[in-house]
Amino acid sequence: MDYASAFENINFLAILFAALSSFVVGGFWYSKSMFLKIWMKETGLTQKDIEKKQGMAQIFTATFLLALVAAYFLAVVLYMVSEPKANWLDGAVFGAVVGMAFVATSQATHVLFERKTLRLFAVQSGHDILRLAVMGAILGAFGS
Repeated sequence: MDYASAFENINFLAILFAALSSFVVGGFWYSKSMFLKIWMKETGLTQKDIEKKQGMAQIFTATFLLALVAAYFLAVVLYMVSEPKANWLDGAVFGAVVGMAFVATSQATHVLFERKTLRLFAVQSGHDILRLAVMGAILGAFGS
């Protein structure tokens, strides 16, 4: 495998869309009709905490930059493991597997040592697995 080609053959438009999809998934996942109330209860945040605008620009900027990094490296690794090029389904499965194998297991370790609940683990890990699956689907659809 020519690893340099994985870094050179990246579709930056796909990465941008994949990163933006994190906000769509997060907005859905942490909405009032989904898991917002559970997440707030399990983290100890109140509605007043959520409504604070102070620092939100920095939080959203940092979150977007982190999503770009995640999308970039997901694209690199997807490119490395997919011969021929991945499609949207390959990308979605790959993203979900990465989410389950690496993100959820890491979060589980934190939850155990922080003595947090299984509910918080399920909400946060479920979000990351779905977020990475959607990112992977977008990257795969672009042929990453």
